Amino acid sequence: MQRSLEDIEQPFITLSEPTCGAGGMVLAFVKVMIAHGHNPARKLWVQCTDIDRLTALMCYVQLSLWHVPAQVVVGNSLTLETREVFYTPAHYMGL
Repeated sequence: MQRSLEDIEQPFITLSEPTCGAGGMVLAFVKVMIAHGHNPARKLWVQCTDIDRLTALMCYVQLSLWHVPAQVVVGNSLTLETREVFYTPAHYMGL
């Protein structure tokens, strides 16, 4: 992962997490980006999905606090069912 983050030439990275839980894996990726001098608010957009509403909302809160542009979906990533969709404030700010 280190080698791929060093040479980011594209304007942003799109990260998809089909079973996000509380967002731990996404936050780990964000921390690696920050450690390599990249601003996730400018170079990252995340789509997270979880089947459990409470867990998806935990992910939404975490990503909002870390200022990560993201879409958090309450639904089933296997059947493509979508019940609710939440966008973090950073998504709307569009830095």
